Amino acid sequence: MKKSKLLIISISIFSLSLSAQIKKGTNLVDVGIGLSSYGTPIHAGFEHLITDEIGIGVSGNYSSYKDDGYLNNKWTFIYGGLKGNYHFNELLNLDSKFDVYGGLTLGYWSASEKNTNINYNSSYGNSVFFTGQIGARYFFTDNIAALLEAGGGNISGLTAGVSFKF
Repeated sequence: MKKSKLLIISISIFSLSLSAQIKKGTNLVDVGIGLSSYGTPIHAGFEHLITDEIGIGVSGNYSSYKDDGYLNNKWTFIYGGLKGNYHFNELLNLDSKFDVYGGLTLGYWSASEKNTNINYNSSYGNSVFFTGQIGARYFFTDNIAALLEAGGGNISGLTAGVSFKF
């Protein structure tokens, strides 16, 4: 009798520990870096889940690159946008430690160049963009996850970082 009660309690505790990592009302803050031939992009983002599967938020990236050649150019790249994601956890019946998502971003990007040798400044592109992203998080704890995201207007196209859930 005691063993069966202990087994039931153990199963209950284990089930509670596997509760959904994300659900309606969850907030996620992402920070990360990317790989690029145009410097090291820095990424920041915020997402709020309006349902258990759908989240909306903002994201941004910044990078600068200095060409130490003859012209001594410095390039600056800034991306920012509004995003919406669908989280596939329930649909794919994934372990609660994973968060797999995909979505769309509507954003704005700016690229500029500054040349210190000839005192030249130029804006190379300011434009609105519409793109998609896919990503995944792996939760090490209830509130901290590793992040990997591709697309979404990221300067590098690929971002790795950390997500914080609150």
